[in-house]
Amino acid sequence: MSVSDYIPVIGLEIHSELLTKSKVFCTCSAEFGGERNTRCCPVCSGMPGTLPVINQTAVEYAVRAGYALGCSINKFSVFDRKNYFYPDLPKAYQISQMPLPLCINGVVPIDYEENGEKKHKEIRINRIHLEEDAGKLIHDDLNGVSLCDYNRCGVPLIEIVTEPDMSSPEEARTLVETISLLLQYTGVSDCKMEQGSIRADVNVSLMRKGDTEFGTRAEIKNVNSLKSIYRTIEFEIKRQAQILDRGGKVVQETRRFDANRGETKSMRTKEDAHDYKYFPDPDILQVNFYDEDLERIKNSLPEMPKDRLAKYISWDIPEKEAMVIVNTKKISDLFEEAVKCYNNPKSLVNFINGEIMRRMNLGEIDIEKPMFTAAQVAKLVEMSDTDKVTKNDAKEIFREMAEKGGEPEDIAKREGMLIVSDTGKVLEVIEKVLAANEKAVNQYKGGDVKVFGFLMGQCNKELRGAATPKVVKEAASKEEAEEIHAAFEESRTRCFTAHYRRGMPRYRELKKLLEAGTIGKIRGVQVIRTQRQTAEEMLPEDQKPWRVRPEISGGSHFYEGDAHMLDLIDYLAGPLTDFKLEVTNETGFYPGEDAVSLSGITENRVMVSGTWCYATYKAIDRFLIYGDKGSVWFSYYDNAAPLHFEALADKNAVAHEGVMGGVRKEAEMKTWDVTPEVQEYPGLGQAQDIVDELRGIPGAQCYSTLDSAMRSLRITCAAREQMKELREHRNS
Repeated sequence: MSVSDYIPVIGLEIHSELLTKSKVFCTCSAEFGGERNTRCCPVCSGMPGTLPVINQTAVEYAVRAGYALGCSINKFSVFDRKNYFYPDLPKAYQISQMPLPLCINGVVPIDYEENGEKKHKEIRINRIHLEEDAGKLIHDDLNGVSLCDYNRCGVPLIEIVTEPDMSSPEEARTLVETISLLLQYTGVSDCKMEQGSIRADVNVSLMRKGDTEFGTRAEIKNVNSLKSIYRTIEFEIKRQAQILDRGGKVVQETRRFDANRGETKSMRTKEDAHDYKYFPDPDILQVNFYDEDLERIKNSLPEMPKDRLAKYISWDIPEKEAMVIVNTKKISDLFEEAVKCYNNPKSLVNFINGEIMRRMNLGEIDIEKPMFTAAQVAKLVEMSDTDKVTKNDAKEIFREMAEKGGEPEDIAKREGMLIVSDTGKVLEVIEKVLAANEKAVNQYKGGDVKVFGFLMGQCNKELRGAATPKVVKEAASKEEAEEIHAAFEESRTRCFTAHYRRGMPRYRELKKLLEAGTIGKIRGVQVIRTQRQTAEEMLPEDQKPWRVRPEISGGSHFYEGDAHMLDLIDYLAGPLTDFKLEVTNETGFYPGEDAVSLSGITENRVMVSGTWCYATYKAIDRFLIYGDKGSVWFSYYDNAAPLHFEALADKNAVAHEGVMGGVRKEAEMKTWDVTPEVQEYPGLGQAQDIVDELRGIPGAQCYSTLDSAMRSLRITCAAREQMKELREHRNS
């Protein structure tokens, strides 16, 4: 037979020390550490004639843990003496709870992955009881003696006893991890395994498939890490399977896990409950709860992990990234405070998961005692987002914040990293760099585009503290555009761009109707463009359509194609003077953006919002313009589709709803369609405009100019750069 022929049956007894200031039955400090035997008194060291007094906070913490783990709370509870002799227990008994614990019948749901499959399971909690911790044995191998440190004696401890509902090492590991997180969020324990504040006794038995009775269990004591819990169970399953395969019997015993050898070793025969001779402790009063007490404790529970996760996802943070934040309470608390200071959750998550977590994993940051505050992190991320410092410099600034502390703006000023976007200086430096690198400039003009990176690097080096690479690029593009303008003016030649929709009859007609006040004063523009992922876009890189290959198109759909839609917004509602973008790549089939959202305002104070996504279930094509007297909507891509109008029947009517004589009265509306001329070739109108203008026909003009093209290009380039930064972050 093999391991697969047996069903593992696993239960846990999880011990977690509580974060009270004093011990559970005396006033000694419960803080971890201290010189040996300096944090104990006659009570916790078990001197004759002493009387224990219960710590009320410890009781309430145990109840908080019970609520977090879905337990019912006993309104009547008592403490018992668990009798056994061991050197680290000076009284020869432990004050614990047996028949009437504080909490019973809980359920903890777990989500885990096993063999590449995502799974969900609910693990029952039999009980949670409050007890005192034992002391600590210190083994002196050199002198061959063992010594006792009683500092830990009497530290309040909850024992969480599960039902034997687990059947794999991963389930047990996940349960301990989940419970640890819940206890941290409730504030009852710090769950520092390395300090022994949470540890587990692991009970493992095997039963043959088809059997109805559990096998004989072995208990492995005081396993103190998630990795060790997994390895303990894994080894124990193999050990017991080998015994059963040989026809032997598994002995009920207590064992310990040797982390160095990766195996369990026998300690002693396992006791049953009756061996401990439990009886009520006569020195401790019973615990009685009133309904109002329990209600107060329950209402004091903070926001739990699942609630925070749901909240972060509602902020459009990907679930995987949100989980990273939630799974470390100190990080989650930092994030919560940072969002209050700078309301940009996505940027903060990117920085925290990318930079702070990285330095934590490297051991460079003690998140328990950080040198920085949430407000300082928020300020640094805001400075990076607003181009007051570069992304790379932000990392350097944070390194100093983490090591020495300090305000990010002060560090940036001191190190010459604070950016002042002086366009005049930028252009001056660009000219200087180009003059000093004539060879590289000639190479670029000859078609060697690779040298552009070198030239940019030289500019950025000269402009450190004056401009970001983005500002340099924009300035260089502006200068290049001005050179093109100058060249055309000098040659007295007109420059046109291929934004042909300005010349289409449907949009010429629409422009006239809008200017005539058909829908009143334009208040806003909303556009939505979605499309299914195409099969061609999933092909190998060299076989993909040219639009999603940046080396050909420059970016993706938005960069290449949707610039036309941006230009139409510019034509109908005025140039965007301010805008904000969010970009992402949802499918991962090509490097460019496949989803973009835009919000902005035009020079005419028209609000603009747009959504473009190329990874949806179907195509949606809607262009809406609304004013204070009506609206018009239409298909952007269907050039034969009509323009749908809705407006007040009486232009002089009041647009708002009003109440007259107790009766609500709405202004009367009318609807109609306009179907302009359809040309066989969509660009024919623009071509005709160009020809007419060049011929000198009076009033003829092509409205698709370099200026208008540059305004749209500014937006698509911003999306491209943002997508590039996103890829770099994901790769890092």
